[in-house]
Amino acid sequence: MKTIPKLAVSIAALLAIVGSVTGQEVSAPGHIKVGAISVLSGEGASWGVNHQRGTLLAAEEFNRKGGINGRSLEVIFEDSPSGIARNAVSAYTKLTSNDHVKFILGPLMMDEMLALAPLSKRDGVFLGGATYMPNPGDNAFSTWIDADLESDRIAREVLSKYKKVAILASQQSWEEQVAVRFNSTFTHFGGSIVLFEKPSFDAADVRAEVLKMKQKRPEAVFITSYLLLAKYLKEMRALGMSLPIFSLELDQSVIDSCSGAAEGLIFIAPDAPTDAFVKKFRERWKAEPDIPAASSYDAANLLFTAMNESGAEVKKVIDFFKAFQGYDGAVGRIERVDGKTVISTALYRVEHGKIVRKAAAAP
Repeated sequence: MKTIPKLAVSIAALLAIVGSVTGQEVSAPGHIKVGAISVLSGEGASWGVNHQRGTLLAAEEFNRKGGINGRSLEVIFEDSPSGIARNAVSAYTKLTSNDHVKFILGPLMMDEMLALAPLSKRDGVFLGGATYMPNPGDNAFSTWIDADLESDRIAREVLSKYKKVAILASQQSWEEQVAVRFNSTFTHFGGSIVLFEKPSFDAADVRAEVLKMKQKRPEAVFITSYLLLAKYLKEMRALGMSLPIFSLELDQSVIDSCSGAAEGLIFIAPDAPTDAFVKKFRERWKAEPDIPAASSYDAANLLFTAMNESGAEVKKVIDFFKAFQGYDGAVGRIERVDGKTVISTALYRVEHGKIVRKAAAAP
């Protein structure tokens, strides 16, 4: 995938997008800097582009309303290629050491977040974003649905139709966690998992795993790996396997990479964004929003609101989110229940190569 330039938002430049691949940004006196870490190149870059666009849309709107207590926002993006933890640490170090930011939106992947959590706690930096955060500290807030809740919802959906299922996952932390949770929930309610495979997330070949699955003759398969999805599906097609396929949190880019092998696949993801958000996104970017644009927009708006009300002090922003009750955003209602982020989800189906929303997922 091509590298997307890093961007900054400046009201002084009439909200123009500025910056370069090297992370340079145009600065101006009185600006409030907010960092952003995103997957802008390599595997998963389509997520990064949508994260970037949703974040910038929120920043531009906030600046048009006067910014943070009259000071304009400047969002400085740093790339974390392929969402790898060490790349996120490099991006974090640049933003905190060179740009001296105290607020960061992102990163996007659980592995990255796990790497940054202790660093941000040490440095007094606030992390927020459309990212699943296991056991987030006081200095972090997420608009992304809790992984266990989402896994439970898709497990119940699959179990309503099939009793004998295979799981194809990977060793990437989030992909493994949702697979383990699905396994637990599915079997707890009477289902049977006939195979659970989790090769390395960067495995070059998954033929052995798919062959094992074929021998087990499952009624359906649940694939948690975004990174290996195309390899799994193409191998299944090559082996003449035709069975119901379920997954979660996919975008059009990964469906396209499957070269038709994803037809009929059903997956769960955050519900479709509001019509108002879709309209704004289309007008600004001349493109359709995809996952996680709306959640990123909401995360940015919540952080900017907290900064505006607190004078952009980290301790006061922490207090703002401690008192958080709920928010009606582009993804609908966002709530925190027992420390977990809860939002509405929906079931989607791949039809003629395109993602189509089919129904709301049962909570």
